Amino acid sequence: MLLIIALIVIGLILLLVEIVLLPGVTVAGIASFASFGGALYIAFTEFGNSVGFIVVGVILLISVVSIVLALRSKMWDRLALNQNIDGSIDKLPCESEIKVGDKAMTVTRLNPIGTVEIGNKSYEGKSLNALIDPGVAVEVVRVENSQIIVKKLAL
Repeated sequence: MLLIIALIVIGLILLLVEIVLLPGVTVAGIASFASFGGALYIAFTEFGNSVGFIVVGVILLISVVSIVLALRSKMWDRLALNQNIDGSIDKLPCESEIKVGDKAMTVTRLNPIGTVEIGNKSYEGKSLNALIDPGVAVEVVRVENSQIIVKKLAL
């Protein structure tokens, strides 16, 4: 009987860990299910149907009560992010400096995004339609939404 109680307690702890700390189906949830299953197996095989059904009821009752108490407690306030994010991204400083038709050189591979150098300054550039290797001359096609769109210069 002590083994059944131990398996139920272990299953309950693992169930609460699954709900509170590791949401989703993880090892804790599967181990909780296995622990409850082991307790039920022992109860039905060793003590018969009457004890087995009592253990089923106990497992269901304490599981539901524990889940309800865990969800109602102020524990979620401690785990939740309570800060407001008030940062913003400014417009690209290069929008006034960089114009369509400007020539640039790729610093890194554009796959499709990488680094381009325009006028001795490095910017993030996006390839229009192809992968572009480093050290290749490119041309600015457009500047929109804080992105510099470039294409490979024809040789």
